Amino acid sequence: MNTITCGHGVTVNVIEDGSARTKGVILCTGLTSNIAAGSTTGHLATALADAGWKSLRFDYCGSLDPDEPSQLRTMDRMCEDIESVVAVAPDDCASVLIARGRAAQPALRVAMRSPRVRHLVLWAPIIWVEAPHSELKNEIMREVKEKGFAEIDGTRVGRAFLEALDDPKDTEIASWVRPDCRYSIVHPTGDEVHPVHLAERLAHIILDNAFTRFTRVPGRHPNIREIPHDQIAAIVAAL
Repeated sequence: MNTITCGHGVTVNVIEDGSARTKGVILCTGLTSNIAAGSTTGHLATALADAGWKSLRFDYCGSLDPDEPSQLRTMDRMCEDIESVVAVAPDDCASVLIARGRAAQPALRVAMRSPRVRHLVLWAPIIWVEAPHSELKNEIMREVKEKGFAEIDGTRVGRAFLEALDDPKDTEIASWVRPDCRYSIVHPTGDEVHPVHLAERLAHIILDNAFTRFTRVPGRHPNIREIPHDQIAAIVAAL
């Protein structure tokens, strides 16, 4: 495992899978994932290597632990992390960015700013949190009020990050789309976290501004407890 220094002066852990391959991608995990604990992007990296692709995976800077408020992870910090990895990645990796779940928003923002990214693949993207899950967010915020934090996928998340998860307007999302970049969305039809109709809404916004490929696949929102083979196969096929 190697490290790189981000724009905000913090190091990020980076691991390269399938290094002998001649084409590659950068993998952005979801909000609470990390390399040490394992994640669905690890399964994707294995499938990519089998298909002839190498991949770069990395950990986000900043903590989700509310006991470390000065180091709490934010969307802006996630953007800086992704942008730093894109900036130093080999040319054969930097052109393709794959972002899972909550990483969709910062990845969109980075792809808009970085001409090195030529293809952005969004895997089960999570863009909107207020609707239709406003009650879920209210429940999480009640837990934060009572305990000072909430647990999401076994990770403690503080108030600062949750309060920053405002829904972007459609016009704001459109401003993150770069016309000369290619976009692909792979979304499970049974996603209980971010229903497929919201992914369809995102696809329409991007399609109005750039080429977009939208693929629906069976299954639930990806999680570490099961390998989403159909989703992973669809991502490999989209490259």
